[in-house]
Amino acid sequence: MAVTITLYCPSSNATKMGFRIMACDNHDKILQDIRAILHIRYAAVYEVNAKPLHNLSNVIPGQTVIVAVAPNEKVRRYSPRHCIFYYGEEGKDVCDTEDGYGLPWKV
Repeated sequence: MAVTITLYCPSSNATKMGFRIMACDNHDKILQDIRAILHIRYAAVYEVNAKPLHNLSNVIPGQTVIVAVAPNEKVRRYSPRHCIFYYGEEGKDVCDTEDGYGLPWKV
């Protein structure tokens, strides 16, 4: 069974969505595939909280994996750059039949 993940390389600002890992692939082969796809010579992989991944075969489907391109690269926690903030206005996609519609926010 294949697992699909997202690769994010912060130093080159490259993202590869839909990277597939087969169940029979080992960690070294997956790293070779990552280097080939991102056109880099070195690849180290980390979780979104900047902890090293030692076995890519155990990743969760849909997970984002951070890729470092140098052995001395300092990896930081993953945080998406594009965020949408809610300012309190309601658009056409809000349904007035849903529970909680029009009620104040609970603190």
